[in-house]
Amino acid sequence: MKRIAYMCAVLYLALGSVHMVYATDEGALVPDVADETKSVERQEDIEAAQEEKIKDIVIGDYEKEMYVGKSQTLEVTLVPSASYETITYTSSDTNILKVSAQGEVKAVARGTARINVSAGDITREIEISVLTPTTDIKLGSNYIVLKVGEEYKLTADVQPYDADWGIGFRSSDDEVIGVGYDGLITAKKPGHATVIVSNKDYVTSAMVIVNSGDEKSSEEGTGDSNQTVVENKIPEGLKLLDKDTLRKLYDSGETYSVKCDGYEFIVDGKDIVNHHNELSTDIELKNGKETTFTVNGGKPICGDVVIHFDKRPGKYLYLYNEAKGKYEYIDAGRSSEIKITIPGRYMFTDKKIVTGREAVVLILAGSLIVIVIGVIVYVVVNKRYLFW
Repeated sequence: MKRIAYMCAVLYLALGSVHMVYATDEGALVPDVADETKSVERQEDIEAAQEEKIKDIVIGDYEKEMYVGKSQTLEVTLVPSASYETITYTSSDTNILKVSAQGEVKAVARGTARINVSAGDITREIEISVLTPTTDIKLGSNYIVLKVGEEYKLTADVQPYDADWGIGFRSSDDEVIGVGYDGLITAKKPGHATVIVSNKDYVTSAMVIVNSGDEKSSEEGTGDSNQTVVENKIPEGLKLLDKDTLRKLYDSGETYSVKCDGYEFIVDGKDIVNHHNELSTDIELKNGKETTFTVNGGKPICGDVVIHFDKRPGKYLYLYNEAKGKYEYIDAGRSSEIKITIPGRYMFTDKKIVTGREAVVLILAGSLIVIVIGVIVYVVVNKRYLFW
């Protein structure tokens, strides 16, 4: 009887179906007819879905512009969703865009190409433009001195040559200078302002000093040497502004500027609130992995001052908090011009400093990820025992 039962089981397996068998009495094995019925129904559902033709392909949101070297994965849905059609992806120009069988699109070179998504008799097409990221915008001058009423055409050269040339110009103070769409600067009234030059992914700036019509600067339209804006009132290139000098600036409301190695130090007489303090224009700039500088040796300053760097030393700016004994982040925007309101030690970095609290969060998050991965590995390794 046992031999007959074994042969029955083998026969069922050979027919390509999986069935449960059970014993009715000693030596007899009977197949589970209900299980066989369910298997047939499932097979019929699959065959019906396969026979249903695809009606549409829906492509989710995607980036229409990509930078060279970047990737994105397309989210594609078939309608009806139960369709079993195979999705294929092709690129109209693999020199510009490459696409994998899983829908991952990679930007190869500048240009525009199309990605075709096909399933069954349906094909959908999207267009993606590839851009070259800007590494620098070189200006004709980073420091410009004008008289009221004068004009200066600021030129800008995008690097590399095939990056986005859609450059925009704007003024930080429209009352002092006006800036046209083509970079034409018009001096309106005495003071200082910044011309901000940018495209989609890069920002730089140039400092503009405007003198009244009867004043002369040591060098107009250039920034190649130390100079003062107030003629015959204050000697040029001072490393230390004493009380008398600050009082003169305070009374006149004029702007005083000193060009130093790597930066421009600017004091606007209208921003002086305390002319009884001395002010050093030497910020002790030290370049390295991080760029540090000290404003006025940490001593109180006369009011807000401006430091215009030839090239911004880093992405993030920090001020050292003596009471807490640590650096604290300052939101200084992306411009090369930094407005200083507090004296002390500053630091530029390209990477954001992680605080103690942020470090704890990262450690906890990392630990959670490790635990999840461990659970997944455990389940995969032991699934034959867990789900048998």
